[in-house]
Amino acid sequence: MDQVARHAAHVVPVACGAAVTDVSVGHRPIPLDGRPLIGRASDISGYYEAVIHTGLTLGPILVSALTAEILRDQIDTLVSGFHASQLR
Repeated sequence: MDQVARHAAHVVPVACGAAVTDVSVGHRPIPLDGRPLIGRASDISGYYEAVIHTGLTLGPILVSALTAEILRDQIDTLVSGFHASQLR
């Protein structure tokens, strides 16, 4: 917990001296083949996903692609090769 507090204070100086009450470790979801999964999953009605290692970097593209698919049922050509419904 002390290490978390030091890192936080380094990144956000105003956090210096703040108490750390809990620490959680999350795992980044990465498909087994390392390729992204984006869009509607074919076997779950109404379920859309964006499972991608570089999600933060590509966030604006992902939001645009998913919005087009959810609202207009259009698969963006930028992500069509990674569509979640494709079998691998």
